[in-house]
Amino acid sequence: MTAEYLDSLTEALSFDASLARRVRSEFEDHLEEAIACDQCQDRVEAARRAIAKCGDPRAIAAELAVTSLAQRSRRLAVGIVVVLVSVLLVMKGRVAWYATMQWGIPDSVQPAAMTLGTVARYAFATAMFLGMTSWLYGSWRRSPSAYSHPVYFKHLHRFCLLSGVATAALAVCILTDVALATIRLEPISPSVAFFVPVGTIAFELSCVIALVVLIRSLVRRAVLASHLRQAQPLSLAPNP
Repeated sequence: MTAEYLDSLTEALSFDASLARRVRSEFEDHLEEAIACDQCQDRVEAARRAIAKCGDPRAIAAELAVTSLAQRSRRLAVGIVVVLVSVLLVMKGRVAWYATMQWGIPDSVQPAAMTLGTVARYAFATAMFLGMTSWLYGSWRRSPSAYSHPVYFKHLHRFCLLSGVATAALAVCILTDVALATIRLEPISPSVAFFVPVGTIAFELSCVIALVVLIRSLVRRAVLASHLRQAQPLSLAPNP
């Protein structure tokens, strides 16, 4: 019976393997201690009472899932700010490198380069504004336990939307930078010095990909946690 209960709890937390392992271990120790302290001579009955005190595994998993989501959303909010600041510094460093190497933009493509530069600036400004907004929005809210779950999931949905749009704007900025770098480097003979702009752009793209993966993971976990809340409680009664 205890094993079945722990299996149900682990299955309910299957969307987060590390959390499932940790919770299973903690509940296993708790149940063993509760059964050992029970004065009842019938071990089956003692196990049943210990399990009843723990509660429904889906309800437990739902509560733990929301706490996990809150932690992950805060880490994502900080990650977005770190990425934006890092990309800004890398962009400034690349511009300084262009100036040092005297790699200018040919006159024939100056109008196109100016347009791309304007797009890049507005895209990055949008990414920075929305990124900071999502960070503030994710920080000023109280613990999710202070809200009903539907309210918290609405808050999480808005946070993911802000983060997603900020990441999309950053991607537009970086892709525009790719076009500008191509325009700037195309007439120049390839050399080792090319690794600086190419490497910095590759770093920026990897940052965007990392944010996309984190946002997608958070959304997936939020959907699974929402399903846990809507699911009917599992029956823990022993089979006849």
